[in-house]
Amino acid sequence: HEPMLQSSRASLLCVSRQRGPFAQVAWLVDGTPVNSGVWSSSAVQQPDQSFYMSSSLSINSCDWGTHKVYTCRVSVGNHSSETQISKTQC
Repeated sequence: HEPMLQSSRASLLCVSRQRGPFAQVAWLVDGTPVNSGVWSSSAVQQPDQSFYMSSSLSINSCDWGTHKVYTCRVSVGNHSSETQISKTQC
């Protein structure tokens, strides 16, 4: 039995910590870049001189029920890292 979602939208959140303030965040759905429904904060410097930022992707709740893979990719200069999530991983 799955809980019923009360909203037609869901949000995925990506939080990043990096050494510099100039990071680029990209969201991909099944490997394809998406821009619609993306919101990203500015980087905020922490006492340890690192920078935190967050980005969210708003999706249709019915899309979460499919086998789509969502990727958050953070790039700083020539370096990038990414994390993936899908309903099957939850």
